[in-house]
Amino acid sequence: TAGAQTWQGAQRSVSGSTIANLAASPSVTVLAADGTGTLGGSPTSAVAGSTGNTLTLTYTASTGGMSSGAVRVTLPAGWSAPSTTGTAAGYTTASTGTVGVAGQVVTVTGITLAASGTLTITYGSTAGGGPGATAPTSTGAGATWQGAQRSSSGGSFTNLGSSPSVTITPGALDNFLVEAAGGGPIGTQIVGVAFSIRVTARDVSGNTVTAFDGPGNTVDISSSGSLTAGGGTTATLANGVLASHSVTLGSTGSTTVTATRTSGGSQSGTSGSFTTNPGTL
Repeated sequence: TAGAQTWQGAQRSVSGSTIANLAASPSVTVLAADGTGTLGGSPTSAVAGSTGNTLTLTYTASTGGMSSGAVRVTLPAGWSAPSTTGTAAGYTTASTGTVGVAGQVVTVTGITLAASGTLTITYGSTAGGGPGATAPTSTGAGATWQGAQRSSSGGSFTNLGSSPSVTITPGALDNFLVEAAGGGPIGTQIVGVAFSIRVTARDVSGNTVTAFDGPGNTVDISSSGSLTAGGGTTATLANGVLASHSVTLGSTGSTTVTATRTSGGSQSGTSGSFTTNPGTL
């Protein structure tokens, strides 16, 4: 059992007397097992590609505590590299112990905590004049900030039972991706023959802006050629996507199709060029 354990001593002076507890007995503190304690984090989300982020990680020791132990946190790829330089974007500090960094790993050593004692790690600290950390540009970036702990200098780093996560969310609407309905470039088309396109609302990093959704969130379709059908305002996008919209071209040659936000902004996007051929007799 972790925690302070008393080795109770007792004594009697002669064989016929009663054994009585000593007034003071030695105590041995059993430290918490490696890989115990909890690690929480705040905030729990960040906008893709955003700058100036500061994240606070709080480790709480289990019963038995730590003596010259350590806590390690591995950051997901895409975040600013942690640093011990005050002016760096990933400047990292700790409320106790000594901070060391290597790649995306932060290790705080020399930690002594009683049960329920806490260690605070501040990543992206601006206390040294730094700008704060930059988040990954992709919403598909790993979310888990894996924590590990050892209770003494001679222990072994063991992953904690749970670790905090930071979800990367899309940024503001920046442009639209216009492509074939099944995805990818629009292929060669024929005048007068309808075909379908897909329109996706995206942030500056190319993530789908799922908040561009429902009533009022439409685009206007135009073309570098003439449109005989499918021009003008579309149906509403759902979670940032208009899965299929039918258009028909009335002119031949190299052609593009453009989607422009109907209201609330001027964001737009244009497909790659494709060839429109004449119809057959």
